[in-house]
Amino acid sequence: MASLYRQKKSGFWWIKFRDPATGKICRQSTGFRHGTAVELRRARELESQKTMAERAVASHGRETLLQAWVPEFIAAKYPDRATQARPDGGTRRRFLTAWRTLRIWLDEMDITRASQITREQCRAYPAWRQQPDKRKGKYRAGRNTALMELKFLSMVLTEAMERKQIPANPALRLGLKPDPRRLRPEFSDEELKKIVREIKHEHEPARTMLRNSFLIARWHGVRLNETRVNPMTDVWAQEVGGRKRWMILFRQKGGREEPKILHPKLIPLFNKLRTAKATRTYADLPWGNRWHKFLKRIGISIASPNACFHSLRITAASRLARANVAERKAMEYLTHASTTVHASYVRWQPKDMEECHHAL
Repeated sequence: MASLYRQKKSGFWWIKFRDPATGKICRQSTGFRHGTAVELRRARELESQKTMAERAVASHGRETLLQAWVPEFIAAKYPDRATQARPDGGTRRRFLTAWRTLRIWLDEMDITRASQITREQCRAYPAWRQQPDKRKGKYRAGRNTALMELKFLSMVLTEAMERKQIPANPALRLGLKPDPRRLRPEFSDEELKKIVREIKHEHEPARTMLRNSFLIARWHGVRLNETRVNPMTDVWAQEVGGRKRWMILFRQKGGREEPKILHPKLIPLFNKLRTAKATRTYADLPWGNRWHKFLKRIGISIASPNACFHSLRITAASRLARANVAERKAMEYLTHASTTVHASYVRWQPKDMEECHHAL
């Protein structure tokens, strides 16, 4: 039961109560000064609100509180599949990040249980999400990020249905359309040369990270998190087709491992790393959006909007298509499971269309 009290050296009423979300005892200032009847009445009203919230928890049980069971639900549904390539785990980390933002929204809406969420509130979430509020720890995000978080909320509410907490899922089929996907460009030869040239001017350890990740993605078209490998254990010599080949092991999404024949252009890099007994292609540091800042600083992402590190994967797919490599071979090389996804990576240039002129 909540209670008011006075604290030394403070002119305000203080309140002691149990937080419905966490079950912990809290003590904080009410913001109402003692000594006046009006301020005392407001403090009593706050005391009554906190008491009612505690009684609601006692009557319904803490097991229905979102904060009580959702973190356990995330841990059970998405176990910590930490890999060498992604030590923080991919899917689980994304949903924990989404839940952290949803908690801010739920707190602001004074929602503690699934039964309090309405479809109107869910539809209004994208507009709320796109407005930053650093005081609450909310950063600016696009509409598609907000829809991804709503998708996760829908999964949580589906679980709430299974637990008999709600009769229907209010976040299901909201009819909210995503923004068009940003078209990532292919890097031109001039841009690739500029990247190589500008990396040399970076300071360590960023120079090593940029150089090694660039070279591996340039010749294998892999994602950024796949470029961090162990040269001593993930690169080895093997007999392939009667010839000695160097192999490399890439760890991909979902913890899947894909051994590939190492591109000849990368042999000098890995010989150097193995000679130095390096255990990683670059240091395990919180690089964050290092590539985004680098491309912006050297002017590439300004000249080519939406250019990013993933453009190297698009460049690889486009060049394989331009060289008339069979689609299935290109998909195997880039580890694309779907022809639709693979086709979305290919960028055709106007000069590539000249073959159509000749064919007609």
